[in-house]
Amino acid sequence: LNQSEPLRINLFILATITLLGYPLWCESVTGDVATTTSLIGSTVSGVGSAALFWRERTRRSNQLNRMEKELNAERLEVRIPVNTAISSA
Repeated sequence: LNQSEPLRINLFILATITLLGYPLWCESVTGDVATTTSLIGSTVSGVGSAALFWRERTRRSNQLNRMEKELNAERLEVRIPVNTAISSA
């Protein structure tokens, strides 16, 4: 289990929120009004970051589901059916 995956997931969601929220906080943080170029750039970057977040989240979910199935399979019992044809021979 790779422990850097949760970090990447959190970084991508943080970048997504920050970039998509850029028009809201730009003037109060930088003192400048957001230009059209910066708005387009932050929106495109935010959507790209959201796509990376979704990809990493999906991979992590699939990996955890696979591991859970493997762990559940370890607890399965093997039962050999009693076959009357074999036992009567």
